[in-house]
Amino acid sequence: MRGLAIDNPLVEDRRQLTLGVTAKHGQRYFARASYTDYAGGAHYDPLADHDYASVAVGAAF
Repeated sequence: MRGLAIDNPLVEDRRQLTLGVTAKHGQRYFARASYTDYAGGAHYDPLADHDYASVAVGAAF
């Protein structure tokens, strides 16, 4: 892609890498963790310093 979109979902030279893992205990419980890294050489990228981590724990009924 060349250039950028007005509301920033598309930015030239942006790279996004997400790594995650899910663990299950039996059929009922689960835990999920992920990390997203925004990288690349974009001149204007509002997400450049917005890496984030996520953790979720749950149970199925």
